Amino acid sequence: MMTEGDSRWIKRHTKKTMEQYNMNRFYKKAKPETIEKRKQEYNELYSKQIEWFETNMKLIKENTFLVDMYTILTTGSRPISEKMLSSINASMNNWRYDPVERTKREEKLKPILEKINMLKDMVEAVDGNRIHTRFSAYGFVTSLMEQAKGRLSLSEKQMSALNKCWKKYKTKFEGKFENSNNNKENK
Repeated sequence: MMTEGDSRWIKRHTKKTMEQYNMNRFYKKAKPETIEKRKQEYNELYSKQIEWFETNMKLIKENTFLVDMYTILTTGSRPISEKMLSSINASMNNWRYDPVERTKREEKLKPILEKINMLKDMVEAVDGNRIHTRFSAYGFVTSLMEQAKGRLSLSEKQMSALNKCWKKYKTKFEGKFENSNNNKENK
């Protein structure tokens, strides 16, 4: 049986609005003069970073942290810390946001992606209906494909595992199709 105190507690704690849960209610917003002053200061001090953001916005738009850093630099809504600045500078030197370096990595990874695609086709042909079981290497191969496309690199251990899988399925693939060819010739 629920007491009166229990029902009051439930009412009080279940009907809270988002404003009541918001911890930023203690944050004192900066004055418009301060924001304008920061905006001008950031335009002078961090012009190189702002220019980099504007030229690479297509590559950056999926990274919400960098988008937030760009809005802080352009609006002056809050002060920039040393950690923020060092992270922006590190991103400027990262290959993910450099179109030239990114294309080099894509070209370097192209033959590996082709090999992964061929292996994926072999696994589908050999395992057939069992590709979605733990028995098959299909899940492993697809996860390697996703990582290769996303990070544009694979570790040495992943490459060695990929080669082992290639050897295993190549023999199974050749054996399966030799048996089917022999059966056709015998008929």
